[in-house]
Amino acid sequence: MSDKNRYILLNGTLLKAEEAVIPAVSAGLFYGAGCFETMLAIDGRIQHADDHFERFFRGIDYLRTQRNALPESHAIQDSLHQLIRRNGLEKGRGRVRLQYSLLETSGYRSEKEAGHLLFGEAAPAVSSREPLSLTFTTVSTISSKARPACLKLSNMLHYREAFRIAEESGYDDGILLSDMGAVAETSIANIFWKKENVFYTPSRSCNILPGIIRNKLLNGLRCSYSVVETEADPDVLMDADTVWVTNSIAGVRPVKQVGSRFFPEDEGLTKLLNSLVQE
Repeated sequence: MSDKNRYILLNGTLLKAEEAVIPAVSAGLFYGAGCFETMLAIDGRIQHADDHFERFFRGIDYLRTQRNALPESHAIQDSLHQLIRRNGLEKGRGRVRLQYSLLETSGYRSEKEAGHLLFGEAAPAVSSREPLSLTFTTVSTISSKARPACLKLSNMLHYREAFRIAEESGYDDGILLSDMGAVAETSIANIFWKKENVFYTPSRSCNILPGIIRNKLLNGLRCSYSVVETEADPDVLMDADTVWVTNSIAGVRPVKQVGSRFFPEDEGLTKLLNSLVQE
């Protein structure tokens, strides 16, 4: 979809992409002062919308801005669904991003009347289910004492760096470790593994971003299986029987390789895990 034919949502108004104009001087641009959500739309409807918007508004609260200056959640969702339709995504899979950015201009000082940008875009979602190759990187997650790991804040350069390191080495994605050296997450997904009859995933103490699909899968697995949230050394992951990752766009996606170790694909398990997420 070219910018000429693509529409975006800017502060409640649908505009052609090339017509959208944003201020050049703002805290959102200078400091990454903002938050966002990336959501999957199937046949025109945003999936797990309540969970996404709950986290989105927690991000806005963290930025210490006036939430009452924003439309209600249902109004924003209605506007995003209009955007999805205008971009011809009523059928199939769409990737929807909602971005909130501050328009403060005086550095770190509070500006109660500064305003904000509320930006939405919608495009076709990549639907590949091919198994991924991962590699460990030298990048670590950021301590929750510095910034809340549970929010999707705009400044995520550590994830970008981990992805670039993996890409330059010929892998699909990179694994970040916690500051204590435990397996944490990839640059775009939460990570799980299975050893014998037990399911494992890094705990929140590893300063991961606990994704919406991760949480839904954990809830589903706990109904019938043994599940452990852990601080695991990389060697533990390499000794797993099977590995997979989760995020809102891909759902559950198998991992075929971590570094030099290859893992067999368990198609039945992947199907089961995806069904647990949908339930």
